[in-house]
Parts: sequence; C-alpha cells; structure tokens
Amino acid sequence: TREDVASWDFEEIPAQVRSEGGLAAFPALVDLGETVALRVFERSDEARAAHRQGVVRLLRNALASEAKQARRRLPIANPLSLKYTPLGSIDSLREDLVEGGFADLLARHELDARSAGDFEKLRTQLSRELFGAAVERLKLAEPIIEAQADLKPWLQPPLMGFARASYDDLHEQFDALLTPGCLRELSPERLAHYPRYLKGMRLRAERLRQDPAKDQQRMLQVMPYWRAYLQHRAAGVDAQVLAELRWLIEEWRVSLFAQELKTAEPVSAKRLAKALSTL
Repeated sequence: TREDVASWDFEEIPAQVRSEGGLAAFPALVDLGETVALRVFERSDEARAAHRQGVVRLLRNALASEAKQARRRLPIANPLSLKYTPLGSIDSLREDLVEGGFADLLARHELDARSAGDFEKLRTQLSRELFGAAVERLKLAEPIIEAQADLKPWLQPPLMGFARASYDDLHEQFDALLTPGCLRELSPERLAHYPRYLKGMRLRAERLRQDPAKDQQRMLQVMPYWRAYLQHRAAGVDAQVLAELRWLIEEWRVSLFAQELKTAEPVSAKRLAKALSTL
C-alpha cells in the first residue's frame, strides 16, 4: 500500500493478490482529491470502482497542461461571450466545456489501466482528443446560449402583476434548466434538446401575453408532476432515479405550450403518472 501518489509510477498493479493463507485481496488506486493511494480491498467490485476513479485522478494530473491549453484555445466569439455573461464568467464557461469534454472522453474508454504502458497509452490518446472534445461541447453550448439570450426579454411581464403565476413558472423552469455547471455535467444527448426546450419557452411567453387564461389552463396540467418531482428531489431521491420523470416533464411542456416543435418521445399525462408511480 502507498499514500499520496501524484503521478503513475507503478510498473504494474495486479488485479488480485493472495496472502500466505490463500485469502484473495484486490489492489486498487483510490482517489484522494489531488493525489491517489494504493490500497487493498476485500471485494473485487469495490476495488474496480475505486480503481477507475484513481486512474481518472492520475489522468487529470497528467493532462493538467493540456486542459489549460484547451481552455485558452477554445474559440468563443465575443458576441457569444456577451450573451453568456448573465449566466456566469467566461472563464467558468471555458472550464465547464473542457471538463465536459473530458467526461465525454472518459465515457468512451476503458479506465482499468493496470500497467505503466496501459496508462501511458490512455494518457496519450486523451491528450490528443481533449481539445476536440471540448470544441464539440462548445458546438452544443452555442445554440443553448443563443436561445436563452433570445428568451430572456420575454421573461418579463408587460405590466406589473400580469399573469404572475405563469411568469413565476417560466422563471422556475429557466433556473431549473440552466443550473450552474449544466454544460459540464449533462450528457451531449441531453444538451442537444436544450435549444428546443428554450425555444418552446419563448413561444409560450409570446402567447402568454395574448392569452394568459389559456396559459394558466395548460400550466395546471404540468404542475402536479413538477411539484411531485421537486418533492422527491427534496427528499433526497437520486437524480438518476428521477431522470425519466424530469425530462418527460420538459417534453410535456413542449407538447402543451409549443406543439409545433414536436417532442423527442411520446408523452402524455398517463405516461407521466406511470413514471411517477415507479418512484
């Protein structure tokens, strides 16, 4: 066993060792935050999970200069920077895009490196791919940033107190979608739907000014599921367990408020109730 290892300096880490008495044990790297430890586990599944995170930590350390260069080189145009400013700093945007790209790469590779050669091969490959992965995240982010900027002026009511419940709901939806770090944490597949969600919100806001009563009628069809989702989240239910309900609600909003944009999957009150009943 070893502690506070900052870079890969192992010749090989065996997947399994045996004591003199014949007991099997499972060596694995353990992520300590900035360094790793080499420890021995009693269970192979726990060792595999820990080892993966330990390998990721050493990859982060080994690719620190490449990540810094990727953040600096990302081609974020000035107009896009200005539109993003209400959401956060451009430095944080650059970091989110590189981190998101790094996560995308990790999802494509086996991370059970056990030898110096395997780790170096993995490091070399990720080093070559990191900037491109960050650029792919930027391509996903651009239409999202544009769409939220187009939507923003429509989130203010034409008169003080006008359709207050509907505008409160729009603001709540906006904040729930564009959470800090969403461009880093969400999958590319999910982010690809965001421009449609935001465009749907704008269409709703435009129609809300013309017919607030109809908007409220539609909103009341969403509220039971949205409130139930928030209650489960507040109770500590895991986000992955809630994911189906979470994104079905967004599709339900599109179907009610901006039907012409079409939904990514079939959605109905019956399907939402079924998703809710499984929690």
